[in-house]
Amino acid sequence: MVISFKEVAIYFCVAFFGLNSHSNELSCDMDINCDRFEYTSVERFKQSVIDYAEKHHLNSPGYVLHSVSDIALVKVKSMADGLIIIEENPGLIYSMGRNIESSNKPKEWRYAFEQSFIRSFNSLKR
Repeated sequence: MVISFKEVAIYFCVAFFGLNSHSNELSCDMDINCDRFEYTSVERFKQSVIDYAEKHHLNSPGYVLHSVSDIALVKVKSMADGLIIIEENPGLIYSMGRNIESSNKPKEWRYAFEQSFIRSFNSLKR
C-alpha cells in the first residue's frame, strides 16, 4: 500500500492538533500568530489576507480572494474533512473560519485550514 504525501500530512495534522482539540486554548507559541486573518466581515478578511501576504512577501492572493464570500454555510466535522474542503475550494475559508468561531471548534483547526488556504495562492517553491 502506497501512502501519498497528502494522506501523511492529513494524519499528522489530525494527530498533532487532535491532542489539543478538547481545549479552546491555543497550543501556539509566541512566534506563531494563530489569529492571522480577521473574520468580522468578508471585506476585512480579504484585506487581512492581502496585508499578511505583503508582510510575509507571499504571492498575491488576488485570484483566490475573488471566490471568497460569506454566502456558503460550511460546517466542518473534522480537521481532515476541512483540509480536503479547502484544498478543493479555497474560497470557502471565510465561511469555515466563521463556523469554527461560532461552534466553538478548536482554533487549531482554523489555523490548519488557513495554512492550506495560504498554500492555495503561494507555492512553497516561490
